[in-house]
Amino acid sequence: MEAPAFVSTSPRREGVHGLIRRCLLLLIAGLSLIFGGAGRGAGLVGTPPTGGTAGPATPTVQVEVLNADALPLPAGCGDPERFVGLILDFLDVFNRGDQQRLDRFFVADRFEWYSVTEASGGGYMDDETAELTAYFRQRHDRHERLALQRLAINKSWNPDRVAFDYVLTREADDFRRRTVAGKGEVYCPARTIFVWSMADQHPRATPQGGAPTG
Repeated sequence: MEAPAFVSTSPRREGVHGLIRRCLLLLIAGLSLIFGGAGRGAGLVGTPPTGGTAGPATPTVQVEVLNADALPLPAGCGDPERFVGLILDFLDVFNRGDQQRLDRFFVADRFEWYSVTEASGGGYMDDETAELTAYFRQRHDRHERLALQRLAINKSWNPDRVAFDYVLTREADDFRRRTVAGKGEVYCPARTIFVWSMADQHPRATPQGGAPTG
């Protein structure tokens, strides 16, 4: 498995570069240990969905800090390594359909919306967590899997939150593998997802073995 690349695009402070270099070493070591086990790719390793179908190919995850002012991260999100671990943990439990653990990422009074814009597997859920639970169950029934490729950490206007952009791959029974992009925010004191928005990067795809759905 290739280690995730940790890259800063903010050259403004020498002190920040020192922190980023230390985070690089921690990120490679920590993620390799935590997420390198068999069956627990969480976006780093594509494990087979139910039924034995091969999952996504192993990607190289690129992690960037877009704004030096985003560091240090708010209390609860820890350092960039720990923040990446939070996102990977969410993707892991989504892929496994662990509803109990999924529910802890979305708390009604600290959740704004979860949106997926596309022809298949799409939807918009606002602060009604029951609706979101039903959506997650539906997508797990269709063996949907998410695999992270890129995560960019940014500064939020809210001092308790961290903003981020991401690129990942999606695949499921009702559509072929595709690349999607999106953005979100994490509420750091509770380590929960405040916003998650996701949209296709490519035109509507044809599901395996059939005509386009939706």
